Amino acid sequence: MIEQELKQLGFHKNEIKVYLALFELGKGKAGEIIEAANIHRNLVYTALDVLVGRGLVTKTNVNGIAMFTLSSPGNLLEEIDHKRQLTQKIVEELKSRQEKMLREITIFEGFDGIKRATRQNFQAEKGETVYVLGASTHEILSDLSMRWRAYDKKRIEKGIGFKALYGRGTDQHILDGKNVLPMTEAKYMPSDIDAPMWFNICGDVSSIVAIDKEPIAINIKSKQIANGLKQYFNHLWNQKTITFQGNEGFEKAFGDILQTLQSGDELLVMGMFDFDPEFAQMIAQFHEKRSKKGIKAKILLNENACKLGDILKYLPHTNIKYMQKGIVTPAVFLLYKNKTVISLPNQRTFIQIENEEATESFRVYFYNLWNQEERILQGPEALKELWLEGIDTKEIRWIGARGYFVDNYPKFFEEICHKAEQTSGLKCKLIIDPGFRGHILTRLSWIETRYNLSSIKNPNAVWLFGNKVLIISWAKKEPVIFLTTNSTVVQSYNDYFEELWNMKK
Repeated sequence: MIEQELKQLGFHKNEIKVYLALFELGKGKAGEIIEAANIHRNLVYTALDVLVGRGLVTKTNVNGIAMFTLSSPGNLLEEIDHKRQLTQKIVEELKSRQEKMLREITIFEGFDGIKRATRQNFQAEKGETVYVLGASTHEILSDLSMRWRAYDKKRIEKGIGFKALYGRGTDQHILDGKNVLPMTEAKYMPSDIDAPMWFNICGDVSSIVAIDKEPIAINIKSKQIANGLKQYFNHLWNQKTITFQGNEGFEKAFGDILQTLQSGDELLVMGMFDFDPEFAQMIAQFHEKRSKKGIKAKILLNENACKLGDILKYLPHTNIKYMQKGIVTPAVFLLYKNKTVISLPNQRTFIQIENEEATESFRVYFYNLWNQEERILQGPEALKELWLEGIDTKEIRWIGARGYFVDNYPKFFEEICHKAEQTSGLKCKLIIDPGFRGHILTRLSWIETRYNLSSIKNPNAVWLFGNKVLIISWAKKEPVIFLTTNSTVVQSYNDYFEELWNMKK
């Protein structure tokens, strides 16, 4: 019985025999232990070394002869306590890393998609609360109104709470109907704002729901982001904010940014998109003043903000990135010092929040998007834009690119060729197998080809340009693109390219 229990405590079978033999002897020389344990001498010496290392046996030298003595059996408990402490430390570190790394983004389209996104709230534990920030009027959601009743019924049955901040255009009877329900609280936003979007936060999942001709819900699974948005919700729930309206309101809200920040300070801007010409000019003039003053800016543009991006990218102290395809924010968030300005340009409404915790929560969200090193894109349009972007860097490297895009999308390739021929100093290098000889890519003046791949071994093509690595799979009808800007991965692939390129055939 005790042998089985010692085995569960991590003892090897030979260690068990030696350890129990010492209990019979009390102490002894190696030869005596070998005889008592009745196993090979080498196995006994190995077992004794382990037991001494674990502090369960003490080794002393008497007149040059090794003597082995049992330590207190209580040392087993000390060993387990030490392992428990070490395990607890490792678990806490792994949880911390998991919380930082775990992030899933799911996009739901259409009204049915919004329903599916909302139903994920039912996966929450009993006692959890759903936070809805900026809930729009039910008139916009006539197709969903009946769904809310069923949603509330099931939510209450599962013991999930509900707190919502509604836009002021929502009828009072909607709020009254919510507030009579158990585990439910609702009130108006502190400012006169009605946007066709809202945030839904429950557990580790945050949803951005935008209602337009093509409704969309973006679910982000991240404990860090969810906690940040909950902090922001509670701030609005408990405190008032300043709201500015019209062009005069723009001057006040954006003027405060220029007045608050000094040269070397940083402004974070999230969600900018192409506005009407008048407002775009106002934005451009603001950033010219900001740049002239030496205020740094990191700007996350929506994917459709190409015109605005082309204007701003040439300004000093300006760093621009684009959000992933499908992530669209109808509001603009400007973060500086301990303040946040939420700009709704289409309605000329600007909300200023002076609260360090709320601003920090948005800052965390901003940098989660800004620092995202990996993306998955799909479709020929995305690959075309990446190819054009690569041409701007004036050097593209390919490993195993067999021209599927060229063969299947000739019109896109005509656009790419035109830009390539107009780009001075463009150098493109292709490493491929000899079976690719004669393809149009091997005959273009701006592409140099080396046939240093012995055969087709990898169905995926690797693209390298700038600070990006693209791994492109054509397993489906349209290309699927894994994109990373991780510096270690980029460097390793460039080293691999150099090795292949310079290989002697």
